[in-house]
Amino acid sequence: MGGIQGDEILYNLVQCGVSGKGGKAVARSRAVGERDSTQRDFRMATDFEALIAAALERYFPDPGDRELAEILLEEYGDQVHHREALRVRAGLLKLAGSSLDRLEQQLRLADRDYRDVLAAAEFPRQMKEGVTARSDPDAHARCVQEDHAQYRNWVESFGLQP
Repeated sequence: MGGIQGDEILYNLVQCGVSGKGGKAVARSRAVGERDSTQRDFRMATDFEALIAAALERYFPDPGDRELAEILLEEYGDQVHHREALRVRAGLLKLAGSSLDRLEQQLRLADRDYRDVLAAAEFPRQMKEGVTARSDPDAHARCVQEDHAQYRNWVESFGLQP
């Protein structure tokens, strides 16, 4: 099954309860037919600066490569259309791993539309499966749970708490 795009991604994020205002996003867990508006999205409680530093150290142990990665990451956030710079930079590292080439590719993608990077980094199962809250609410809810778990595990793998 192919991935989802455009309005469908936005619809999914809204259905997941992800909304943003002033750099703050709140996610609500959503079982089919119910919504808990009090659960805060763990990604927003993440110390992205600490996460980025830990990811750079793990993925780029060579000081020269780490410096190049830092230079690339700093390119995101200097334009008016660059949103949520720290969160996007963390997403760039998650997607690129230890590859400077992939980091540069993801950076170009983020420059065009940062939501593509965030969706791929934070919602990989939903992107892969292509299920939406409209098309299959039960499957979508399972994908949301799996996506939250994998992101939480990634953050915790650096010894950080989401």
